[in-house]
Amino acid sequence: MPAGLLMAVAKSAIHTQLQSENPPAILMERLTKTLLQMSADNQFMTLVFVEIDLAARRLVYSNAGHHYPLHYRASSGAFEELESTGLPLGLLPRPPGPFIERALDPGDVLILYSDGVVEATDSAGEMFGTVRLREGVLAQLGRSAETVIEAIFAAVRAHTEGVALADDATVVVVRVLAQDEQTEATDADVAEPD
Repeated sequence: MPAGLLMAVAKSAIHTQLQSENPPAILMERLTKTLLQMSADNQFMTLVFVEIDLAARRLVYSNAGHHYPLHYRASSGAFEELESTGLPLGLLPRPPGPFIERALDPGDVLILYSDGVVEATDSAGEMFGTVRLREGVLAQLGRSAETVIEAIFAAVRAHTEGVALADDATVVVVRVLAQDEQTEATDADVAEPD
């Protein structure tokens, strides 16, 4: 229950700050203050904040101790991680580190995911992990963001072989298309894959 309450407070605070149209750094500063005021001493929250400018083909992000989102760069054919820029929210009175800017090029894919995806275990206790996540994305390059997500969850289901998830599983995929196409993004959030 306390974790759910913290999440509800955070969601409300984020929504309020987004309505104010403040820069992302101000949003994170105010969210940090809100969480410190509203949460118990031993509570904290990991968070990745990503803002994408479609016209400029760039993103800025801040990662407060969350699993590293993956950025597949079509130009190099390799994944890069959006590493942590600071500690989880609620641990210190200051917001996580700086926002980092990255260019987005046609063919790039951005994958944000919760720990419920990579920590999904099979009957032997082996985690799904980021290697399988990367393999699943590579197998779907050039396909829609929705297809990439469906393939990730299919791979999680195949790996777990019916073992219940210990945590929720959320995936957001952003696929950068050619200049004459729009960038597409989609997400999925399940308590447990079917």
